[in-house]
Amino acid sequence: MIVAGLAQVIVDGDDIDEHRFENGPLNDAEVQRIREAAPGMTETCVAKLRTGGTKALQAPTAECFQMTASQRWSGLWRNDFEGSLFCPAPAKTCGYVARGRRSEPSIWLDFGRPPSAEFSPKQHGGLYAVEFIGRRTAIPGHHGHMGVFDAEMIVDQLISMKEIEAPPRPSKADIKAMKRECLATPGCARDKEMMNALDDELKK
Repeated sequence: MIVAGLAQVIVDGDDIDEHRFENGPLNDAEVQRIREAAPGMTETCVAKLRTGGTKALQAPTAECFQMTASQRWSGLWRNDFEGSLFCPAPAKTCGYVARGRRSEPSIWLDFGRPPSAEFSPKQHGGLYAVEFIGRRTAIPGHHGHMGVFDAEMIVDQLISMKEIEAPPRPSKADIKAMKRECLATPGCARDKEMMNALDDELKK
């Protein structure tokens, strides 16, 4: 979805009326701001924003932006909390770099449909080698979480995913918090397997 990142880029630090930006209608100057922040947005979606604000544009990126043709991609995927960074091959590392200091575009990776259980990471923080068929936004702009990525890549078909770096192990404080939350939830508290697993983690 494109709305949250786009709204953050346009509204943050400016004198725009946030309520009207969300609900519309927008004036010509505000529409121009959208065009500058979201190059490549289709006229259909610009028109929806003009009349109904961001609430009228609950649409996937691929429906509102010019996209490249679908092709085969490979590279590294960093699966962070509220982060989904893709670094195309031949990248050997993959980490977020602030806008203005990047030598390569920062790409948000979006799985068009959730990966199967075989490929679905159990928690955030890992690094994976991935291969897929996908499309990318054709013109650099503001994409992904908070609009801080230059481009967005849509995965149409996931071919392979291999873990390169395991997600970091939760701290004992995190595990204790999970146990407290579990004890406060009747269904979880009765799950002896879950409680034993948490106790085992605390002993490590």
